[in-house]
Amino acid sequence: MDKTIEKLIAMAAGQNRDCFDENSISSDVRGKIDDALDSVFRGKSILIWTNGGKLGDAWESAMQELLEQIFEIKNTTPIVEYLRIAVFELRKKWEIKKLQSNERNSVANVSGQELTNLRDYANSLIESGMCVINGFLNSASTTGAQREPQKIMVMNMERTRSNEYERIHKR
Repeated sequence: MDKTIEKLIAMAAGQNRDCFDENSISSDVRGKIDDALDSVFRGKSILIWTNGGKLGDAWESAMQELLEQIFEIKNTTPIVEYLRIAVFELRKKWEIKKLQSNERNSVANVSGQELTNLRDYANSLIESGMCVINGFLNSASTTGAQREPQKIMVMNMERTRSNEYERIHKR
């Protein structure tokens, strides 16, 4: 069935049109993307933390880097749209963890081989997460999954994203 018709049927059934593309991605794929984003975030956090400073600050910086990285993706496939939704969900989850953590003010006091091992682990987290994300991005662009959204929807989504992006950067 044509994607436009599927979307209209979903809207007639009471589904929000902005959620249609998210729901067109299987829960298995969404889970893998969520796990991959979490992996990249944790890896970036460890790298930043081991460079000095508090753990909570490392979480904040890593999340900012991840948000910027995801929003640099130019195409508008359902996978990219889900990545953007998922990164904001990840941010909400880690904001709560940061507030509840007794370790947010901890400093990583490691050096020598321990530091090297920790950074190698962090890099492996980032690499494995990005491998999954890039695999989905590449499969979406080569299988013709890229779509031409309606102009109004694109303008609304871009306005929402830019407002959210500006709100984040003003902190």
